[in-house]
Amino acid sequence: MDNRANSGGEFRAASYDAGSNTIEVVFATEAPVARVLPDGTPYWEILSCQQGHVDLARLNAGASLLDNHDMFGGVDAVIGSVVPGSARLEGRKGVARILLSSAPGDADRVQKIRDGIIRGVSVGYGKTEFQMDASGADGWPVRRFTRWEPWEISVVTVPADPGAHVRSLNGEAIEVRVLREAGERRAEFVENALLHRIDPANPLTDGGREYRGMSLVSIARDFLQANGADTRGKSPHEIAGLATQRGYNGTTDFPTILSNVVNRTLRRAYEAAPATWRPLVNIVSAPDFRELARVAVSDAPPLDRIGEHGEYERARLNDGAAERYRVASYGKIVAISRQAIVNDDLNAFGRLGQMFAQQAAQLESDLIWAQILGNPAMADGHALFSGAHANLAPGANLDELALKVLHARIRKQTAPAGQPLNLRPKYLIVPAELQTRAEQLLKTDFRPATAADALPASLRQLEIIAEPRLDLGISNPAVGAPIAGNAGQFFMAAAPGAIDTVEVAYLLGERRVQLETRVGFSIDGIEFRARLDVGAKAIDHRGLAKNPGE
Repeated sequence: MDNRANSGGEFRAASYDAGSNTIEVVFATEAPVARVLPDGTPYWEILSCQQGHVDLARLNAGASLLDNHDMFGGVDAVIGSVVPGSARLEGRKGVARILLSSAPGDADRVQKIRDGIIRGVSVGYGKTEFQMDASGADGWPVRRFTRWEPWEISVVTVPADPGAHVRSLNGEAIEVRVLREAGERRAEFVENALLHRIDPANPLTDGGREYRGMSLVSIARDFLQANGADTRGKSPHEIAGLATQRGYNGTTDFPTILSNVVNRTLRRAYEAAPATWRPLVNIVSAPDFRELARVAVSDAPPLDRIGEHGEYERARLNDGAAERYRVASYGKIVAISRQAIVNDDLNAFGRLGQMFAQQAAQLESDLIWAQILGNPAMADGHALFSGAHANLAPGANLDELALKVLHARIRKQTAPAGQPLNLRPKYLIVPAELQTRAEQLLKTDFRPATAADALPASLRQLEIIAEPRLDLGISNPAVGAPIAGNAGQFFMAAAPGAIDTVEVAYLLGERRVQLETRVGFSIDGIEFRARLDVGAKAIDHRGLAKNPGE
């Protein structure tokens, strides 16, 4: 806890109410107070008294009025308490009403407060978070605390004591941990400057301009000095080594800044990566890595007619027909050496994010397209596309007749009880080789030779998905055995909102690649680990149909 002698803190003697034995106190203002960091660096401290910046919960619960912050003086040090609910912000001041003690032993001190002789007030607080403001008097930096919590109010002899520092507990100084020193502010500026250097399309902020022309070693030196490290006489290699010590001085560390840069480039590249499979799938969350059992929506039991006073019959989903799969983890660790920091190889950090993103996107596509291209066995023992499922058409070239056959295959699908599902195909899925042919068939401005050759509206409304994996196959060992491609095959699919097709599950809703960072132990540098927890499975054959081509 930090005990601060507040220059504006005082008892309002005129506010004393004899009937309730209470008096108002200004416990905090935004007046600057001189402070000194553990390394001897001076700064000005300001407690923000704006709404939302002060947590008054403890005060309003009846916090104590102490004699000179005497936390260990027992009950004898308590000479009053905050009237519950009275603590508030008035303008740029913190105000509270104090119930004074009536105990005989406190009478002398309480009478001096009533008479206005004792006026000095200080506040003890904790849980601070601050922002850096422009330099104040004497050129010292200013820390404006924007999240703080008063714990107690004290009567003090000399308010605004410039020598006041962090008080001690059990002989050990309490370090005020901050989440935003030039910390998060500096990290924000540095990240902006580095991202701009990687890609000038990233706009440069005013704060980022301060670091635009600085090398990684210069930034590391600046960061270390701001956190109290002595960098005088240290070589670039020593600076890089010191800066990559995680958690230096208990603040946001330099490896985290570099990790954020990699992470941002990864996110952008991942979101921009082509993913032709997205319209075809349902995305769900898996709570863990245990097996998932999915009963297709079309397998739901039909509803019975209930007569007057009739009873509802119970039905159970057929768990035996459930499709089963699980989420698996995929990942890789890549290290960037300390030499890359010394050599100012910022490109290594930018490209690492792009490479992780590309590989994660490729893996997702391989897993999902393998469910269609690989024609896996379903829970009923038949292949996804098979005669038993009535969704495999005779091999033919892509033309109007072949499209009509596939369209009819999906339209005529029925639920297990025999009732029609009335599905409407939405997507035509073709290999890259057939993309132009598909566009010629489906384009609305295509002019047929005769009216009889015109394509029906139900087919013209199909959306084309062209995927080169259908031509080239899949050979990713993480997915399983290689799957051959076929440039002549094509597929049709209903919208996943109408019926289950392929389901994709991510662990705990993490629908993207995750990046973790640590300072290397076996290597001299920083290690980055990319991880993707994902699984995919075809759930229902009824929304998919295939023509294997000639």
